[in-house]
Amino acid sequence: RDGNYDGRTTQKSQRDGNYDEFSRKELADGASGTTPTPKSTFGSSAPAETESTASSRCIPAPMPASRSATPASDAPALGGAGRVERATGEPSAGAWATGGWERNFQRDDKMLRSCGLFCKRVEADGACLFRAFSDQLEGDGGAEHLLYRERCVSFLEAHRNDFAPFVEINFRTYCARLREPAAWGGHVEAQALSRALGVNAIIHLPAEAERAEDVPRTAIEVMNFDASARCIQLCYHPNYHAGPHYNSVRRLVDRNDGVPPSATLTEVRESIAEALRARSRHA
Repeated sequence: RDGNYDGRTTQKSQRDGNYDEFSRKELADGASGTTPTPKSTFGSSAPAETESTASSRCIPAPMPASRSATPASDAPALGGAGRVERATGEPSAGAWATGGWERNFQRDDKMLRSCGLFCKRVEADGACLFRAFSDQLEGDGGAEHLLYRERCVSFLEAHRNDFAPFVEINFRTYCARLREPAAWGGHVEAQALSRALGVNAIIHLPAEAERAEDVPRTAIEVMNFDASARCIQLCYHPNYHAGPHYNSVRRLVDRNDGVPPSATLTEVRESIAEALRARSRHA
C-alpha cells in the first residue's frame, strides 16, 4: 500500500505515516518552465505565475517526471507523486465505518486551533478537494464543487503538455474519469486549480506534526504566483474515515460561513506565528 501525496513519492506504506520521503532538494528542483497566464474564475486576470523561491516545503509545478508511483486503491489516486495511473471513487461503505478516524480528526483540528485555525469540514464523497476550494473562494461549504471540478479539468485539457507527462494512462481518459463526480483529486488537481484560479495555497498536514509548533514546518505551500497573490488554506487528513481527505481551513477569528477574508501567504504565516506566540505566553 505505497501511499503518495503532493509530489513526494513514499517508499513506505501509509501505515508508517511517512509522507516525506521526497528529498528537500528534489522538491526545490521541480519548477517548470513558463506557462500562459491563467484567468481567474471570475474573469479577471490572475497574477503572473512565478517560479517558487520559498522554502523546501513549497511545491512548484509540475513535479519531476522521474518520480513515479502507483496509488493504492484506497488513496486519492489523482494526487501524488510523479505519474498518476487512474482516478477512483470514494472508499467503500465499510471503510467509512472503520473506527479511529474521528480521533485522528480531533487531533488534527486541535493542532490547527493551537495555530489560530480550525477545520471547516466538507463532505467526504470523493469531491473533497473541489469542495474545499469552493468553500475557500465561495464560502459555500463546497456547494459549487462541480464548477471547480470542471474548471480544473478544463485547465488540465488546455495545458496538456504541462500535465500529461505525469499521467500514465491516456490523458483524455484521465480527464474523462476526473469529470466523474466521485473521482478523487489530489496534488495534480491542486496545482491545476491554483494556476487556473490565480491563487497560491497552503495545505496543512497536522497529522505529521508532533506538536503545534511543528504545524507551520509540515505544511505544504503550493506556490505558483508571487507573494501578493491570495492564498487559500486547506487541510489534508491521511486517515479520515480510514481514507485520505481534504477539508477547508479558516482562522478562529473568522466566521464559519461566508467567504474567508483574503490573505497572502505571508499574512497566513504571520497569523499562525502570532497565535503560537500567544499560546506560548499563556502556557
